[in-house]
Amino acid sequence: MEQLPDDVLLEVMRCLTVKDLFACRLVCKALGALALHPDVWRYRSFNADEDDNDNQLWQPVLRLAPCLGALYATLPPPVWGCLLVCTMTRCAVQKLSLTVYEGGCMHTAAMIRNQEGLGRLRLLKVAIKFHRNISKDESEDATALLGTVASTSCLEQLEVYFNFQTPPCSASTKAMLVQHGAMTTSSLRSFICPWFARSDHGFANFVLGTHAATLEDIDLGLGTKSSAYSSETAPLLAGTPNLRKLRCPLLPGLEALVACESLTVLTVNVCDIPERRALVGAASLLRRAHQLHQVKLYYGSSLYEDSSLVDLGVDLIRALASSGRSQLESLTVIMAPGGLGSRDKCSTLVTPLMAALPSLPALRHLAVDPAPMALLLEVTPQTTPALQGVELHPLREERLPCAHAWLHTDAVRELFSNNFSLKLFVPSVPKYCRKKPKCEVCALGCHLPDWKDVQLEEFSFLHGASCITIPPNKFCN
Repeated sequence: MEQLPDDVLLEVMRCLTVKDLFACRLVCKALGALALHPDVWRYRSFNADEDDNDNQLWQPVLRLAPCLGALYATLPPPVWGCLLVCTMTRCAVQKLSLTVYEGGCMHTAAMIRNQEGLGRLRLLKVAIKFHRNISKDESEDATALLGTVASTSCLEQLEVYFNFQTPPCSASTKAMLVQHGAMTTSSLRSFICPWFARSDHGFANFVLGTHAATLEDIDLGLGTKSSAYSSETAPLLAGTPNLRKLRCPLLPGLEALVACESLTVLTVNVCDIPERRALVGAASLLRRAHQLHQVKLYYGSSLYEDSSLVDLGVDLIRALASSGRSQLESLTVIMAPGGLGSRDKCSTLVTPLMAALPSLPALRHLAVDPAPMALLLEVTPQTTPALQGVELHPLREERLPCAHAWLHTDAVRELFSNNFSLKLFVPSVPKYCRKKPKCEVCALGCHLPDWKDVQLEEFSFLHGASCITIPPNKFCN
């Protein structure tokens, strides 16, 4: 083995476990030196919370490893002696993912500052998970931690989660952010803050303003019905010249995003009780942003309790098709389940959607949840010439038990007779009913032996739910 060149040994050592690497240090000086070579650790992930680590490797890794590709940890750690090592380690990490519980905020901030100083930190994920109602001191510590996170320099991706309502930033935290913001160079490309609605918006707005020059992907979550949103956020979003992808609740002033010519992927939650001016602004954006390629619209159930709000909500769909210059390739419309399974409420949005399809000539994928099967009758080469796939989540009263039953419906037969190459995606069901009582279609027994050789492709689409493709009807009459 002494004759093997170092680069070959390093290649082998990249495949060893952490325990085996530390064992190599006891073999000889040569292997001991190679075991701590940066190339062995640069792309390695270490999860301090895994059971097989038994918390015994925390300190050796952070004391001896020169660097890591990713470090996953919970603070405060089960072994309190690890805290000093966490905050003073010379192990430079590229991705740092931290879960923070009560009592861990200040140590987390120190650990982030230490990694920032080491110069390799590019991806930071912080999840603050408090188990109980937090005290004033804990709340202030959490807010200070968010200030540290917001002011960390040289990051390319930032993810922040918190399961509590954050108070407004303290005067000291605001002063620190203002001072640091003046010195920070924009670097973030991706910012994910799905619980934006639970914050005072100052944290997210600071990040958006500081990193406007480089941000490309922004996820502010979908919000809640009780959230009141700052009018400052949308103008900050509009000031990101490279913005490509945005996921957000219905913010006031979204019409300002027309200035973002790079924006191609947009997800908006219309929420349960939307503001009228926000609905009007969103419609203006959809009407004028011809460059959008992918749009998802979530509709809250309470929207249907106010007829004037319903009309404004429908305007969002009409706006997409109003110009005739739409480049939209993928459209998803999701309606909240709270009473929306009824055909009348569902048709409130689906009817104008069907009318809009001929004005979306570039549309390739359409997903609607829930939708009546009658929607499939509107899909023809004349109305949707570019369409390649339809994802249909049926009304409760139209749900079917198997793919065989789907193929025997008039709507599906008509769909495939008009569009033989089209893919139809539906919520996962078996190929046919194997056990009694069988559905009416499977009870007919038509071509069941042929079905055994059919493979139904599975996909994960809306809500992360599993869907299958219904194959064109080749043998059932």
